[in-house]
Amino acid sequence: MYVGCPRLVSSGRFCNIHKTNTQQYRNNSEWKRLSEWVLVEEPICRICGIELAVETDHMIPLPKGSHERWNLQGLCKKCHRIKTTQETRR
Repeated sequence: MYVGCPRLVSSGRFCNIHKTNTQQYRNNSEWKRLSEWVLVEEPICRICGIELAVETDHMIPLPKGSHERWNLQGLCKKCHRIKTTQETRR
């Protein structure tokens, strides 16, 4: 069940809206642990190389990418915002 989703499902844990075929980390606590680990491994923003990394970014956005470690990077807020804005314009 996805936190906050009112839909009941007969099999599995997620409704069709919240289920993705690339989703490895299926709940908020698992994602939080993985995200925190990325920021421990990469304390400096991978894009600017100056600011502290405070957000975990998918290099290849979901659903085309995955939650696997190779697809994650630590970014500062500014670089993450710029990257996300550029991705949504494509």
